Amino acid sequence: MTTAPAVAEQTTGKAWHSQSVEEVLAQLASTSQGLSSTEAAQRLSTNGLNELKEGTPVSPVEIFLGQFKSLIIWILITAGVISGLLGETVDAIAILAIVVLNVIIGFYQEFKAEKSIAALKKLTTPKAT
Repeated sequence: MTTAPAVAEQTTGKAWHSQSVEEVLAQLASTSQGLSSTEAAQRLSTNGLNELKEGTPVSPVEIFLGQFKSLIIWILITAGVISGLLGETVDAIAILAIVVLNVIIGFYQEFKAEKSIAALKKLTTPKAT
């Protein structure tokens, strides 16, 4: 009994959806009736469960601090501080207001995206036939 190699090794450069059923079954060393119980058990022990690895959840504080990872943000903060030190109060306030607005918008978008991903994960079905 031969074990099918990992999916990454099986591809012939051709997308799965563009191949015929016979080609895909041959690459996966399977049949249209599916795998035998012993073959399924062996692949399970070799490849592990077919599940997504769950990463650590991102806290709102990490999302907020992540907004300051951009070089352009630090350049704008520096420009705002220098403008303030040079007495250009209006310019400094305008630059720093833009930075704050950018951080708030970026935080909001990432926070909503994280919540959407969590909601989508709850909708996934843990078992399929």
